This record gives sequence, structure tokens and C-alpha cells, in this order.
Amino acid sequence: MDAFLFYDQEQEIKATAKWLEEYNMKRPHDALGNVSPVAYRQKNIKTENTASALRSASAKPSIHSALGQYSTKLISK
Repeated sequence: MDAFLFYDQEQEIKATAKWLEEYNMKRPHDALGNVSPVAYRQKNIKTENTASALRSASAKPSIHSALGQYSTKLISK
């Protein structure tokens, strides 16, 4: 953005918003396999939905079920 000369703040705000959109949403990212975040999300949306469904499932983790089978009883004389 240093290469631009802005005549007013509104022009600067619009140019910055456009640059941010391009940089963060459309530009290929190395960390995403050189695809844009939008393309990466579209490619992986099914995986994200499955993971979300698994996180919100009401089933208890198996360790809780195994521990729930045992109880301690007070033995009185």
C-alpha cells in the first residue's frame, strides 16, 4: 500500500478493504496447498461439517462408559 498516493481518507479505506479482501480471501496461500482460502473451504466443507457433527454428538466418550460400569459400595458390618 506504500506505493499508492491517496487524496482522501475514503479513497484509502476503499483501497485497503479491496487489498485485504484480495490478500486474505483470494490470493493462494502456501499453508493451504497454494489455493485460496475460499477454494480450500469449498474443497473441505464436507470434512468440516462431519467434524462439527462429531463434536456436537451426544454420545459419551468410551472411557466414561467404561468407568460408569463400576461402582463403589460401602460395606457395613
